[in-house]
Amino acid sequence: MIKTPFIIGLVFLFLFIGGYQHSNNFGTDKIHEVSDDLQPQQANSGSPLIWRYESEDQIYSVAISSDGEYIVAGQDLTNSKILFFNRTGRTPLWDYTTGNRVIDVAISANGTHIAAVSHDMNLYFFNKMSNVPVWVSSGNGGNHVAMSTDGTYIVASIGTRVYFFERTSASWLWQYRAPEVISSVDISSDGEFIVAGCQDDNIYLFNRSGQSLPDATPFRVYSTNCLVLEVSISSDGNYIAATNWDVSEGTSNVYLYEKSNSSPIWTYNLFNDNYIPKKCLKISSDGNYVLAGTHEKTLLLFNKTSSIPIWDYTHDGAWWEAVDISYDGSIFVGSNGGIIMLFEMPDLLPKWYYNVEWSIEDLDITPDGKNVVVGSGNHYVYFFSRNQSRSGPSINGFNTFLVCGLLGLISVMLVKIRIQLNK
Repeated sequence: MIKTPFIIGLVFLFLFIGGYQHSNNFGTDKIHEVSDDLQPQQANSGSPLIWRYESEDQIYSVAISSDGEYIVAGQDLTNSKILFFNRTGRTPLWDYTTGNRVIDVAISANGTHIAAVSHDMNLYFFNKMSNVPVWVSSGNGGNHVAMSTDGTYIVASIGTRVYFFERTSASWLWQYRAPEVISSVDISSDGEFIVAGCQDDNIYLFNRSGQSLPDATPFRVYSTNCLVLEVSISSDGNYIAATNWDVSEGTSNVYLYEKSNSSPIWTYNLFNDNYIPKKCLKISSDGNYVLAGTHEKTLLLFNKTSSIPIWDYTHDGAWWEAVDISYDGSIFVGSNGGIIMLFEMPDLLPKWYYNVEWSIEDLDITPDGKNVVVGSGNHYVYFFSRNQSRSGPSINGFNTFLVCGLLGLISVMLVKIRIQLNK
């Protein structure tokens, strides 16, 4: 009569201890690592990785279609290629060699249309069915490219110029020459609004008509008082997120603007040489959330109504390298020191980690947050699924172990009491 509850109590106690230790292992940044025998198209057991593809050179830029069916990647200097995949990823469906590093890529929502800019100063436009460009616009691309959801409109920049295209022609519809280098461009889903960040401290907003042709006039100009690093526009074009950096003062700001007002809705300040690196600022498509990864290891999530972050996560590693966010802001992804992390609100910890053990150059997430594509400095394209859970029990799992442990302790105490009474 005494042995049975005593044994049950010990079992519960051991479950508690084991679960507590396993939970603590996750707290010390337990991650899914790439195994030595992992093949390019395979995933190790329990990993969020669906496949990885080893290319001939560093992968500098990536983009994924809205349904996750198609992926485009841009290769670096030595073997400068545009690579096009479907989601099986065993090998590219096709590739195309450019004259220099492929610096930025874009893809339409259904994966039919692909655009890429290269340091050979060209803008390339493809249909997914062929690696022969539909057209090449020479001298009109090289730094940044963005595309409307249906692939009808394309914006590209090179140096101080912004060019706006319709997919039917290699000739631009309008151009804008800024006083300084254009650092970032983005476009609304329907192509109606185009935003460009400039090193002259300003953000330029255009509408599709360009106001006047062929030399465009900005629809609105937002002044930030120091060089703009990154811009991101909501799907409907109503909200614009931006970040700047004052190198001499060691300060930086995150801004949220409304299309109709030149003054920001809010401003978030960073100090002590902290700033938001390139590719580390995104606004959700619905315009409700802004995601920013800082140079000082913290990932910040803002609501459009306030400059006070509603969520933050600090990883004791390097700075954030790239971030992206789902349509409604509920799922987001970031890379820090070669570690890719996927988060789901309202969880405070990542849903999963994955360490590529190399720098991350670019990443992109589907609007529904189900798939992530990553380009890295170790020559790989990585394709992930959101639906793998992190290693170890969740917080709810830990609570289960806590209950088991308490039951075990109660059982052992009851046994001791019965022994004392039998004496």
